[in-house]
Amino acid sequence: MVGIGEVKRVTRTCAEIAYAVHVEQWGRGFATQLARLLLEVAFVDPAIARVQGTCDPRNLASAAVLRKAGLLYEGTMRHTAHLRDGWRDSAMHAVLRGEWSA
Repeated sequence: MVGIGEVKRVTRTCAEIAYAVHVEQWGRGFATQLARLLLEVAFVDPAIARVQGTCDPRNLASAAVLRKAGLLYEGTMRHTAHLRDGWRDSAMHAVLRGEWSA
C-alpha cells in the first residue's frame, strides 16, 4: 500500500482533505499527488467554496505537501487534539475555489 486519502464535508460549503502515505514511500511525491487528486474530488461539488487541510505544525514535510498542492497557510489552531503525549496543535491550510487551478 502506498497511501490513503479522504475528503469529508465540514460544512455545506467547506470540505477537508486528509492523507497518509506509508513511510517507505515518503519523499517520492505520492502525498502531493494524492492531495491534488483529493482537491479535484472536493471541487467536483459546485457547493464547495473552500477546501482545508491540517497538519502538526512540527510536520514540515506535510505542510510542504499542502502548499505544493495549492493550499495557503492560514494559522495555527491550538490544542485541537489530545494524544497520548499531550495536546497537539494544528496548522491550518486552505484553498478557495477561485484560487484553485485543476
